[in-house]
Order: sequence, then C-alpha cells, then structure tokens
Amino acid sequence: MNLLQLCNAFALRTGLPRSVAVEASTTYQQLAGLLQEILDDLTTNYAFQSLVEEAQFTTNGVVSYQGDLSAIAPLGFERMRQGTFFNRTLRIEVPGPLTPTEFQALQALSQTGPVSHFRIKSNALFLDPIPGEGQLCAFEYFSKFAVVGPSPSFTRKQYPEEDGDTFLLPDELLLAGLRWRWKAEKGFDYAEEFATYQLMAKAKAATSEVARPISMDGSARDARPGIVVPAGTWIQS
Repeated sequence: MNLLQLCNAFALRTGLPRSVAVEASTTYQQLAGLLQEILDDLTTNYAFQSLVEEAQFTTNGVVSYQGDLSAIAPLGFERMRQGTFFNRTLRIEVPGPLTPTEFQALQALSQTGPVSHFRIKSNALFLDPIPGEGQLCAFEYFSKFAVVGPSPSFTRKQYPEEDGDTFLLPDELLLAGLRWRWKAEKGFDYAEEFATYQLMAKAKAATSEVARPISMDGSARDARPGIVVPAGTWIQS
C-alpha cells in the first residue's frame, strides 16, 4: 500500500473519515507524522532484509580516512552488517571495528601491514594500517531509507512525503504501529496494541530472511572437498 492507502486502511478500521489526499486532512497528516516515528523504530531496532544494501569503494592508499558514509553508503546508512566487510582485491575480510584506543595506538605507531582493520567515527570510515591504493572493498549495511517514491523516479527516502510513496516494510506491521501510536497520542491505553506490535516486528524481522538449516550432530551441510588456507597468510602483491 502507498501512504494514502495505508492511511485510508487505518481510518476504515478506526472509524475515522476517509480522505482523498493526505494533505487534505489534518488527521492524515498526523498519521504521516506518526509513521515517521514507526519507521525510525523499525529501521533502528530491527533487521529486515528488505533494507539491506551493499556499499563499494576503492581505497585511497594515502590516509586512514576513506570517505564519509553518506558517500560510501548513499542509501541512508544506519549500521553495518557484521561480518560482511571484505577487501575484494586481496580476498580477505576486513576485521573490526577497532576501539578508540586501538585506533589511536595504530595512528601513533604508524604500523604497516597487509591486513587493515576498520573504524567508524564522525560518520566516516577509517582503515588502519593504511591499505594500498585502488583496492576494492565492500560491505553490506542496513538502510534507514524504507520509503520509495512513486514512478518514474522511485526515489529512496527516510520518510513519506507524497500520497504515492510506498514502503519496504510490511503493511500490516505499519498498521500495527499506527494503532498503538494513535492511541498513545490520544491518551488512551495502548499496552495491548504495543505488545502486539513488538511481537509482530520481531517475527517479521526474523522471518524476512531464509534461515539456515540447523545440524544437531555438529556437521557442516555445506562442507566440500578443498584446501583451507588461513586468512592473512597469502596476501597477493
């Protein structure tokens, strides 16, 4: 459902008058405002695969600073997905994040080496020891841009602004969020609706991705014959 349809669905179930446009109704404008709070909660506190994006960049080879996250991950960087940061040129994982103490120690010692670690600070990405120039790196991240603008632009954004804006999150979850937020805004008891929303959010996030099979005997289902070389022992020049 788009923004207007979502508001109409909520109005129908709540006994509110319908509207032909969000801007034509102060009630619908309030609903759009409440949706902002719901989206903030869902994108910050839950992990939906529909909001996973990939960032790629090439190392500058000069300083630790590799760029602002707004440029490296332009689709609304919220947080990095753990275990997905790899140097594709060297074919190794980029460990991290460094603690502030570890990062400052590396800066002071001016260490060099093939394996760089990462740190995020001041909304920017840093790598230390400084990697060579032009190395391709990539990682996955969760986006806070859960709204898609109407055709033909389909612009990704954080909050809904137009009647035709659609959402990358389940409609039923957004409606559940509206139920408890509307009651809270009006001073009504919302404990039951809030509990329902939280349970639904956890369930929807957990089932948004395909779960890996669990082996009770400890064996690896995806094991194949091959040679295993520990990371960091074979860095190509």
